[in-house]
Amino acid sequence: MRRIAVVPLLLMMLAGCEQRQLPTPSLLPVEARLVSARMAMIMGPGKTYRVEVETEGAIDSVRLEVRPAGQGAVEKIYHLHDDGGALHVNNRDYVAGDGFFSQSILWNPVSALSQDYTFLFIALRDGQQQGEALPVTVFSGVLIAPVIEAVILPDTLQSGFEGTVLFQALVSDSSGLDDIARVEMHGSAPGKAAFDTLLFDDGTHGDAVAGDGHYTLAISREFGARKSGLYEIGFTAVDRSGLKSAVVNRNLFIVNGKPVLSDLLAPEDVKRPVSGLSTHLVTIKVRDPQGAADIKRIWLRAFYPNGQGFSNNPFTMYDNGLPLDIDRWNLGYRGDEVAGDGIYSMTVLFDATQALGLYRFSFEAEDWMGNLGQILEHTLTLYQ
Repeated sequence: MRRIAVVPLLLMMLAGCEQRQLPTPSLLPVEARLVSARMAMIMGPGKTYRVEVETEGAIDSVRLEVRPAGQGAVEKIYHLHDDGGALHVNNRDYVAGDGFFSQSILWNPVSALSQDYTFLFIALRDGQQQGEALPVTVFSGVLIAPVIEAVILPDTLQSGFEGTVLFQALVSDSSGLDDIARVEMHGSAPGKAAFDTLLFDDGTHGDAVAGDGHYTLAISREFGARKSGLYEIGFTAVDRSGLKSAVVNRNLFIVNGKPVLSDLLAPEDVKRPVSGLSTHLVTIKVRDPQGAADIKRIWLRAFYPNGQGFSNNPFTMYDNGLPLDIDRWNLGYRGDEVAGDGIYSMTVLFDATQALGLYRFSFEAEDWMGNLGQILEHTLTLYQ
């Protein structure tokens, strides 16, 4: 039989493995450079602004040179630091050593004319420039707040309306529409919770054309949840420098309809147990014209055959998806099957000592504005 020389071959393979070397990862330093600047692009004389620049690599400070655009003479020089305010307490740098260099500057240009300025950021290490400078063009001039030219909204929001209703504000700005940061809407009424939201000019939330100065918010019937009566609705436009328009106020009356109970499911006849407990699920569907968020509570009251009410009336019904658990009854474990489906549940319990006869149950619903829905009643006969 022929013998195969396996061992020498194996040794050759091992020798080859011993001669291989894993590649060594590169330890080249990160090139020092300026990544981007974060600052106001429109500045008004006499105002204070925070200027921040993101960097990479070994940089110990950033110099900022400011000159009118297209001209050579530097008017102002600032120094940005990344010390978290430890050495330069007024530079508004928040985190030391994170690569973001900051400074707070009081903008007072030499000329009162409205014009563009070049902000030139220069990275430094040991006083020497590192990498290329980063230029940013900033407009300087007397800032004028945006103006709300018109607002459009209904006088009244009916309860449970179909589809959507639009709130709109037409806004202008002397520095152009790009200078508008946001349009706010604030609602208030004496003795009621205020609310705040935003209008949009980006082609969403019911806005038809992005960037045309028509700020819009489309609302559905759920907007009326937890609101009722006459509200003052104020609209405010805010530009990128923080200037705000005059508030434009309109009145809006919100009609808040009552919750409606329906589709009651409960047994009509129950045999009294000989011992222990018998359990019987009772459910009822609730619809509120302002949506589920407007429903505060659903409860039932139970009455013995002699007309006397149960001592622990009323019983809260739940739409929480928690099964029946007698030990956790007070925590809402009352037999609801599906959470958030608008069907409220409670399990009725009978034991061997319950009086026989006709039991009466009344069901009630209340919303967050105190509206009470129509009471539904049901009777159940407990027999031997």
